[in-house]
Amino acid sequence: MFNKLSLFAFLIASSCFAEPSDELERIEAALRGFPRQMASPPPKVLVYSHASGFAHKSIPTGVKALRALAQKTKAFEPQFTNAVEDFT
Repeated sequence: MFNKLSLFAFLIASSCFAEPSDELERIEAALRGFPRQMASPPPKVLVYSHASGFAHKSIPTGVKALRALAQKTKAFEPQFTNAVEDFT
């Protein structure tokens, strides 16, 4: 599993240099070997992506990748936000 996660992290990092139309295809290609986890119920994960100051262009890619990973594996249920108020 570690090798797949390393490959996935590398793909996310390298996809920030890819064309936007190619980005999702590359993310989905990296996820082909990931099995479904089917946790019952899946843990909820808050994904906070608001940048304070410098906003790196890879942030949207990371959000897309986490969304695709959650849909593919069913291992967690993400909630994406930019709002500080969502921390409770």
